[in-house]
Amino acid sequence: MYAYIRDGVVAHIATSNGEYLQGVEAVVPCDELVTVGMLWDGTAFGRPSVVAAYPKVSPVEFKLLFTSSERVAIKAIRPTDAIVDDFYDIMDDPRLTEVDLALQSVQAALGYLTALGMLAAGRREDILLGVVQ
Repeated sequence: MYAYIRDGVVAHIATSNGEYLQGVEAVVPCDELVTVGMLWDGTAFGRPSVVAAYPKVSPVEFKLLFTSSERVAIKAIRPTDAIVDDFYDIMDDPRLTEVDLALQSVQAALGYLTALGMLAAGRREDILLGVVQ
């Protein structure tokens, strides 16, 4: 198999190196694990790094990222858990205009809620990506 490289990225995979593709700068032998979109640094193939883009949302939008049952469970534990209460004191502050989901403190709070069982597996990432339920 052969990888056709354009701008440092695998643009095409073929079983022979006899094809012509405009703009291809190199044709490199490869195995079946190499796929279109992989990076080529001149010596090895690699996967592009994926960086999640965490949005900024209003405090109300942030709360709406949780399901109704999650909000009810968090509200029930808030009076007895100082960490949850502190986090939601900040969320309830009328001066707060946006919640930056990229902030480590927000991510840690969601991790804490997950550890408490308030959020199911995978929900933390859904919330951080702004996925409404």
